[in-house]
Amino acid sequence: MTRATDVPPGPTPKPTPSPRPGASEPPLTTIAAALRLAAGPVAVEGVVSVAVTLLDASGRRSVLQDGTAGVEFLIPRGVPAPKPGDRVRVVGTLGRAYGAPRITATSVVALGHAADPVPISLAGPPSIAVEW
Repeated sequence: MTRATDVPPGPTPKPTPSPRPGASEPPLTTIAAALRLAAGPVAVEGVVSVAVTLLDASGRRSVLQDGTAGVEFLIPRGVPAPKPGDRVRVVGTLGRAYGAPRITATSVVALGHAADPVPISLAGPPSIAVEW
């Protein structure tokens, strides 16, 4: 008879998050590629470039940028707001608000803190990639 103490320890199982029934996360893409879709489910990663108090008093709107573009995102209610310089993954639905692209996030996951964003110099007129 084998006792529990006689069994060598194995790897500790890691919990796997359960997806919502019928839901799957879209593939990770750059912000510029997401903007080309114009609408629909997206998952992007980038650095938060403005505080949530810049755009309005709700504390739920911010801007995310990667090396390809920037986009406004709406933080879900009850989710702590990331700060400028935080690297995050945003999953949600891309649409438009006030004529500009916006991701209405279903999740915002903190990935760490990058360097605080710095302004860039534009060599020509701004394009949609730098709208935000």
